[in-house]
Amino acid sequence: MKVDPYASGVLKPEHHERLVANLDHYAKDAGIQPMWIWTRLSAACGPHEADYITGFRRHRASGQVHGLCLTRKTPDAEPESRMAAMTGCLVRNFVRARVMTLGVVLDHLAN
Repeated sequence: MKVDPYASGVLKPEHHERLVANLDHYAKDAGIQPMWIWTRLSAACGPHEADYITGFRRHRASGQVHGLCLTRKTPDAEPESRMAAMTGCLVRNFVRARVMTLGVVLDHLAN
């Protein structure tokens, strides 16, 4: 059975047609399952993560390195689900976001 990525109402054909056409590619690049691209952020995240995502473009524009690190299990959701939901939200807003381990992040920062 094929899932309709527009069914949740998060993605809009007039804005996301190109994204949906290559959904598997964008999800693989981001390191997440495709469902996170059409899943509402509130399904796995709380207000702190939503605030971070809301201010993401402002963080980028500041020229400083910004990030969010989840370090333990949370009462509401596993850190992996929260990170995947945030990444999916950024991807659907045309940001090349990726889920990475701390080791990979440190390697990137060193370079």
